[in-house]
Amino acid sequence: MHQVALNVGYQSRSSFTRTFRRYYRSDPLEYRSEAQRAPPSSSATPAEDTIEESDAA
Repeated sequence: MHQVALNVGYQSRSSFTRTFRRYYRSDPLEYRSEAQRAPPSSSATPAEDTIEESDAA
């Protein structure tokens, strides 16, 4: 997870985790675990929704 935090521009894993929890209301590891258990869906994540809306504008 530290590498993920660095790749997306965070200086520390704790900062990344805190922001992730605030946005997704879940710990990154819990989110990943749920995503692996859930069947694939066509719904977009909140970040993808924002990108799609801005492309349409």
